Amino acid sequence: HDAAANCYLRIIIIYVFHLQGWAVTPSAKSFWRMGIKSLADKFAAPAAESLFAQESEKPVFAYRTINDIGEVDKVLYQAERQKEIALDTEATSLLVMEAKLVGISLSLEDGVAYYIPVGHRDGKNLPMDAVLDRFSKFFRSKTRIIGHNIKFDRQILMNHGVKMDNLSFDTMVGAYLIDPGKRSY
Repeated sequence: HDAAANCYLRIIIIYVFHLQGWAVTPSAKSFWRMGIKSLADKFAAPAAESLFAQESEKPVFAYRTINDIGEVDKVLYQAERQKEIALDTEATSLLVMEAKLVGISLSLEDGVAYYIPVGHRDGKNLPMDAVLDRFSKFFRSKTRIIGHNIKFDRQILMNHGVKMDNLSFDTMVGAYLIDPGKRSY
């Protein structure tokens, strides 16, 4: 699941960098600016090279915000042909029973990520019912879903009547199993 975990990490990084208006290729300095010391340390380490290509290489990220329901259909069609994908929901709160769905991020393969806005106050949103209907069908496919704290995402979707049947792996649970003495993941 290393490749999927790296894809998921990229989704989070891309989303944060997109919101901040920063360049997409992160550096240790960028994470210090955000106050995320653990990632600053990770990206200062030589091992970070395996997560992100050098600027002279082909771009690592193909990140797109989907603003057309037909594009959602195309992405989910591609997703159904994958063995596994990484998924994340964006919500208005960390309190799962109060949170409202804002968007869905997914990565189909290393370096490819999509964001589907459905509940932002500003900017274009796709119709939530139409998007959730399509994801409801996708969640019955054989494609395995991987995420970080995916139980939160699963509950957010369930609050909207969407059941995720193909949940496979939660990287937060995996991190706990690797280091159960750590205070946060």
